[in-house]
Amino acid sequence: MGTMKNRNKKIEFHIFLTSIVITLIATIIFIWRLNFAPLYDNSMASMSIELISLFLINAFIGGCVADHPMDEEFNKLFCVFLHVIDLSWLSDICVWAFDDFNAQIFVNLNILSNTISIFLNFFVVLRFGVYLFYVFPVKKKWHESFLKVIKCYGLLIIAALIINLSFPFIFKIVYGHYVELVGENVCTYINEIIMIIILIAAASQPMDGVEKIAVLIYLGLPVIGMFMQMNLRGFAFYQASMSLSTSILYVNGHLRQSSLLQQQKVQLTEQHSAIMLSQIQPHFMYNTLTSIASLCGTDPDTAEQLTLKFSKYMRDNMNALSSNHTVPLTDELAHVRTYVDIEKVRFGDGLEVEYNINETSFNVPALAIQPLVENAIKHGIRKKEDGGMVKISTYSDGADWIVSITDNGVGFNPDDPSLNDGTHIGINNVRDRLRVMCNGSLEIDSMPGYGASALVRIPKESRL
Repeated sequence: MGTMKNRNKKIEFHIFLTSIVITLIATIIFIWRLNFAPLYDNSMASMSIELISLFLINAFIGGCVADHPMDEEFNKLFCVFLHVIDLSWLSDICVWAFDDFNAQIFVNLNILSNTISIFLNFFVVLRFGVYLFYVFPVKKKWHESFLKVIKCYGLLIIAALIINLSFPFIFKIVYGHYVELVGENVCTYINEIIMIIILIAAASQPMDGVEKIAVLIYLGLPVIGMFMQMNLRGFAFYQASMSLSTSILYVNGHLRQSSLLQQQKVQLTEQHSAIMLSQIQPHFMYNTLTSIASLCGTDPDTAEQLTLKFSKYMRDNMNALSSNHTVPLTDELAHVRTYVDIEKVRFGDGLEVEYNINETSFNVPALAIQPLVENAIKHGIRKKEDGGMVKISTYSDGADWIVSITDNGVGFNPDDPSLNDGTHIGINNVRDRLRVMCNGSLEIDSMPGYGASALVRIPKESRL
């Protein structure tokens, strides 16, 4: 959780810095334009609306990101989406600012601003699709089809804007004034059609009533604003509606992500308990206590040591049950050694364990490594007639910390459904806890007759 807060602080700073720069540029242009037109002029009124919208939306969403840490990818996607809208506002402010000037430099700036504004309106649709498909995951074929269509459309937009510079059919500047041509209306309608298609794709996914209303409002407000602006040119209705709808979309996305995070916490607790129950197995307890009892008469010292180790093993398990935080790797390895020592007493020379520990300066979820070692012994070495070896290694690999557990046992088929019975350590539970708690991953590789390997990857940036 501490890592997520740090990352959201970086995203918050990025939003703040970028927003300040864009707002400052827009303010300077607004003040400059104020020297040539009164505040009540249509162009100044539109620039005022856009400038206020630009400031309010960035302040509001920047505050939300700071106060409500969420999924990092969600915030990154929305951060890009927000900046595209910011740049769209800035380019539109420039459009209003450079209108009505006949000097060639202002005509060129006017053409450039309008060209960028039209392209960014397309880019807003692109980012909206990518963002919405993340918040409401859709079928892969929908996503791939959307990206193909939007790429082709984007290339057409770029080509059309380049052609428009020599043969105007989207817009043109006449005596310093912007003149809308049929091509811009066509682009606008295509944008709206694509947004409706995206909406249909998202609506096909499970959504509650509030989510559907939020998405409909997001789509509906810009459509209404665009219609008003097309019929009442002179006021920035579209940009104002985008400001409001973007806020609504973010709040809805925030609520959805917060709900998902809460569900993950509940699931994490349930998985944690499931792993604990798998660790405190009657057969393991029975076999260990039987070993202790048999040693009491023949080797009392070993029986005493085994009793202490078994007591420590059970105590560590119970302590892990009460903690949902990551622990230093050294603590988890100590728990592994305790378990291995117990198993060695039971299996004697039939079990060898080799440690190759090169890195320990990172954290892992409690009971993330020990179950993998137990899995190697139980399903690999124990079933091999002449026993075998388990190797436990830790090292650094570029941006990741690595924990490797390999064995030369009988191996298994990872897809075999019979491995999901009550005696099998929950590999999927370990994998999910690694992902949720430290953005880690677990890779299992095995083949019958050739042993097995488990590779845990922990990103270095996730170290707490």
